[in-house]
Amino acid sequence: MEWTSIYKTGIDFIDVQHKRLFDEITKLKKLEQNSRETNREVYRILNFLEEYIIIHFSEEEAYMDKIGYDDIISHKSIHSNFIKEFDTLKNRLDSDGNYNPVQLFFFLIKWLQQHIAIEDQKYVNYQSIGK
Repeated sequence: MEWTSIYKTGIDFIDVQHKRLFDEITKLKKLEQNSRETNREVYRILNFLEEYIIIHFSEEEAYMDKIGYDDIISHKSIHSNFIKEFDTLKNRLDSDGNYNPVQLFFFLIKWLQQHIAIEDQKYVNYQSIGK
């Protein structure tokens, strides 16, 4: 995973947060499965994601509200669905006791490709055309 212009919003605080997410995903990709160290690192990344989701989504939604983005309700719904999927995945990983970096990696890649590169660009385009 590499940060490229396809993911760039041009909104500094959002791009900084997205880049941090990319850094964590890159760490996941390098992990081997089923080792004690891997379990600790995946657990740390899961905890990072829980905090990231709360902060990033609330700041992004506040930004969309500020610019008067007319599809904010749909975007919030997408965030809400992601939170549910993430919670389900985290609970499954917690109950197994073995944290699968591959499963988490692909979950996050799907999110980046579908959400950041497509959905986030909608409010960026909305802002750039002046509503």
